[in-house]
Amino acid sequence: MLLRRVDYAAITHNANLVLREGDYAVVKANAYGHDLRETVRALPMATGFAVTGIRDACTIRFMRPRARVLVLNPGCRPSEVRKFEEYDIIGTATTELEASLFNRYAFKIDSGLGRFGARDSEVLRSVDPSLVYSHPYSVFTRRPARVTNWPNSVLRLSELDDDAYMPGRIGAALYGIRDTFTDLPLRRACGLWTEVLAMHPSGRRVGYGQVKPFGPVTAILDAGYADGVPVSLEGCEVSFSDRLAGNVCKGVVSWVGMSHIAVTGDISSDVKYCDLASHGVGGSLARTLLTSTNQE
Repeated sequence: MLLRRVDYAAITHNANLVLREGDYAVVKANAYGHDLRETVRALPMATGFAVTGIRDACTIRFMRPRARVLVLNPGCRPSEVRKFEEYDIIGTATTELEASLFNRYAFKIDSGLGRFGARDSEVLRSVDPSLVYSHPYSVFTRRPARVTNWPNSVLRLSELDDDAYMPGRIGAALYGIRDTFTDLPLRRACGLWTEVLAMHPSGRRVGYGQVKPFGPVTAILDAGYADGVPVSLEGCEVSFSDRLAGNVCKGVVSWVGMSHIAVTGDISSDVKYCDLASHGVGGSLARTLLTSTNQE
């Protein structure tokens, strides 16, 4: 069984370090799986929010009537046009046609990710957006920018002050799941915990094929690939604690079975829980599993 624990104080802490005036707090995909409503409540300093759909945008509008709300997915369905105007939501455009749908819109540029965004610099010159932004760097600026050179889909913006943009993944940084701001003491907001069922001494092999452990102690965990834990977790480092927080010691996943996981290392006999989201791609794992796990 997997149990997630979200530390909303960590989100507030990260936001105070990352967000500047004019930035948009990226709360798409149910706030990266951290719960949209609770995350918005944890961001009282944010004056703008970015989501992927009009439904989440309207939710934020009810919670924060004066905030700027941006929908990141370009265009919209005909039935949604009225809601953008009624709730004062900023749409995203990548073409002149999409721009014509909205009273207020941002212009999205494809700077190399290859998913959404305009690649023809002439399109930007033909529209008048209130905001220009790009992915993957989550670079937001509050005013239009002129594209001076655009070779091979590499974006170069001019007429921007040094402080007008932040070349980092603002959304990921809010949740502490990517090291995009390596100079900031960000805190990971989501833990994905499972119980330690048993401890075995050095030398005992576990699982199908009798996998040889990497360390002196093997801990058997109450989760597996039937719970959505990927087999690719094998070889990753995870943390242990005597409670649903903190870090007492670490181990390496040696085997992922259907309903159990084996972790080996110099593991203390006093630990009761293991945080599967503590490894390098823990944020991605947590987001994948949050919708099917229980919240503390």
